[in-house]
Amino acid sequence: MCLHVAAYRLQEDPPAGISGAPTEDNILVWHALIFGPQDTPFEDGTFKVVLEFSEEYPNKPPNVRFLSKMFHPNGIIYADGSVCLDILQNRWSPTYDAAAILTSIQSLLDEPNPNSPANSLAAQLYQENRREYDKRVQNIVEQSWVHFSESQPSGARKPPEAEEEEEANRQSTSRPEDDADQNSIMNNVNRVVLVLSGKGGVGKSTIATQLALRLSQDKRVGILDADLCGPSVPKLLGLQGKQVHQSSGGWVPVYTDSSKRLAVMSIGFLLSNEDDAVIWRGPKKNAMIKDFVNSVAWESLDYLIVDAPPGTSDEHISIVEVFSNLRSSGAVLVTTPQAVSMDDVRREITFCSKANIPVIGLIENMSGYVCPHCSECTNIFSSGSGEQLCSYAGIPFLGRLPIDPKLSEAMELGQSYCLLNPDSEVALLLSHISEKLDLMQNHETSNT
Repeated sequence: MCLHVAAYRLQEDPPAGISGAPTEDNILVWHALIFGPQDTPFEDGTFKVVLEFSEEYPNKPPNVRFLSKMFHPNGIIYADGSVCLDILQNRWSPTYDAAAILTSIQSLLDEPNPNSPANSLAAQLYQENRREYDKRVQNIVEQSWVHFSESQPSGARKPPEAEEEEEANRQSTSRPEDDADQNSIMNNVNRVVLVLSGKGGVGKSTIATQLALRLSQDKRVGILDADLCGPSVPKLLGLQGKQVHQSSGGWVPVYTDSSKRLAVMSIGFLLSNEDDAVIWRGPKKNAMIKDFVNSVAWESLDYLIVDAPPGTSDEHISIVEVFSNLRSSGAVLVTTPQAVSMDDVRREITFCSKANIPVIGLIENMSGYVCPHCSECTNIFSSGSGEQLCSYAGIPFLGRLPIDPKLSEAMELGQSYCLLNPDSEVALLLSHISEKLDLMQNHETSNT
């Protein structure tokens, strides 16, 4: 009973930077995530921990060990990942629950005690070469984002040659076990739709979220916010302040309502402060995107909408790689009528061609302004350039969307504009895209 109560408390009111839950088949074994404390060398790290309780809990403490690789001089973390805290030994109290244990470990990550080292190399570097110590810690922080096998039994120690091989595997950008995990988790996803733009500020995320809301009226849909440096999906869906939780099956996405027809995953849910900037190098972004695919427990989805970053970058290559073996309906491109935006979306079309991504069509957004009083639409920029580009590139033109203050109001409230304004141009266009996706899926099904 104590563990069931602890699980409920941890998932309903998790401490900042802590997430965890019992495994599906054993209440005594918990998997948890500890986010590295801010303003420490461990910041941005996501460290996986396992807690193994006994039948004597709460009178006896659990065994705790890191599944993630750890580099720390304290006597709390040993080479095999096992944790030795005083609260888990002579200072144990039956009042300590999983949240208290995980919070204690998190707080101790930045309190090295090199005079009582479990890792002599870490202690020496911390005292004599802080720059190298920070470099080693940064390395394990980056590795913490890479998916790895959790099948090693508790307390097992590996021979040096096996540890070297495992280290090489962690450094690898593509591993067979990643593919296996990806296939098992993403088997729940029927189709993937990418929403792309050549540049930022053209309304890509607005289109992605409103398309997801429209599809979720009669489908089960997920939306993956892959724009790591500009995660706006939580705000556009009214989900600010929500947190993802760790379960035995992976990260549990955030749902927009109790129907669970729209599941959402974004790095915005992992930031302790919505004003925090994500300042990462390419490899770290790539690892995060792969972890989103490999470690999110999506339930059965008809469509997964991926809100990609603007332009073409390392993240786009990672997105193509991780979804290469999955059924993809293609990409929806978003642009505005300005010449500079058209130039950028041309490069996006070339990217889709080289990456073998079918283009569902192009939307010309912000094409005119709808007066809130008389509903007359006035062109602000040049008109017709989107349709001309589609004719030249040989891709479908999906339509034009004007600047509509009502759409902005709906987005601020996290509401579906299509439900509020079913006869609007936005609603008709998104319904057209939804019908086109269904036709594509039915055509593929009839040919298999």
